Amino acid sequence: IVEGDVELRAEGEAAWPFDAGSVIGVLDANMLRPRSRTAVAVTDVIALETPMEEWREILEESPGFANATRSEIAKTLHDLVLDLAPDGGFAEPEPPDLDDPMVVEGTVVERLVALRRCRHFELASVQTLADLAARGSAVIKKRGETVSRPGNRDRVYLVLGGQVRAERRLAPLIEARFGPSDLVLGGSSLGGCMSEYAIIAESDCVLLELSRSDIDEVVEDHGELSLCIIRGMAIERDYVMRERGRRAERKATSPA
Repeated sequence: IVEGDVELRAEGEAAWPFDAGSVIGVLDANMLRPRSRTAVAVTDVIALETPMEEWREILEESPGFANATRSEIAKTLHDLVLDLAPDGGFAEPEPPDLDDPMVVEGTVVERLVALRRCRHFELASVQTLADLAARGSAVIKKRGETVSRPGNRDRVYLVLGGQVRAERRLAPLIEARFGPSDLVLGGSSLGGCMSEYAIIAESDCVLLELSRSDIDEVVEDHGELSLCIIRGMAIERDYVMRERGRRAERKATSPA
């Protein structure tokens, strides 16, 4: 949008407002789906139009642009997560069986299986996932041990086995849990927000540790990875925005 205000509307749901500088329709493009909402000009509007297929080609063929786009989407996603304190809108995983011995060891096969099951990587090719798995390292922690302390900006974690708890200890406070095949803090972790969180093992656990620079390097060789990651982040963003609308509606209709 170059000038003006636009709302994305869907029957029975709160409208999503956008103003100059915003990009509309990109959520659908990133999720590889048809448009799910109707764009309505609230004021006179001037906008630039790009076909969805061309947008995806740009992301796949321009690693630098794709990496910057991914980072910006992650930061925006984290802002939405903060709006949903104290749980960040993250789904609660099944509680771990604390009496069940950990059988995951962090092997290459286990890494590939977890990557394939994670929404951010599930559409990537086998070769792309193999390259990503090879660049990471296994982190093995006992229940109660610290996986990552606040200040870590570059490392992200994929849970291979067990469960971890993410804690944001400054306002707004966030506490969320993540289980097998979850990317800890979801796509927002790819924008540097890990620096604000402590990650604690809630059970014996094994995680795949990756650096954001490792992911950038794999994207340079496999441009499709950016599309896969951005698709996963778009799915998250769609859910979080809908959940924020639902919570706002419940708050507005609840007794004072």
